[in-house]
Amino acid sequence: MSDLIRIRLEDMRRFATDLVSRLGVAPRRAASLAAHLLWFDAAGASTFGIATLPRWLERIDGPEFDLATEGKVMTERNGTAMLDGENGLPPLVLERVAGLAVGKAREAGIGLVRVAHLGPTGSAAVLAAEMAIGPMAAVIVGPGPSWSLAMPSAQGLPAVFDSTLAGSE
Repeated sequence: MSDLIRIRLEDMRRFATDLVSRLGVAPRRAASLAAHLLWFDAAGASTFGIATLPRWLERIDGPEFDLATEGKVMTERNGTAMLDGENGLPPLVLERVAGLAVGKAREAGIGLVRVAHLGPTGSAAVLAAEMAIGPMAAVIVGPGPSWSLAMPSAQGLPAVFDSTLAGSE
């Protein structure tokens, strides 16, 4: 008999959402953070996955972040924007940045968004992968020294490379 404990993905998502919500993160945003972490487990990069939830909870409770902010667009032009992360919860601010970049790319053919005032986040592979589902390629430079690239593929799921994940498992 194995000591392996199996938990359904949906149950883990709900549990993580509840824990994050109890620290003052709006339920929709808490669910987004939980899904962000669980993506890494599904992608085989568990060192960035749900096992990091205790550290995120410590950082949220710290309070290291402004939990209410999603960042503020400072300047915006055709195909480009500058977003002040306002020290928000990094994966959630980056989610907004990705949405802004996709919108710009649809309108102008390219979407470049620079982000300021955002703390350490780890890998952005999940966001690059989400951006590349469909006809777009995605390149995310940063946060820090990491690079995330994703290309659409004929099989449906994008091909993803992230320099942070290269040696993770």
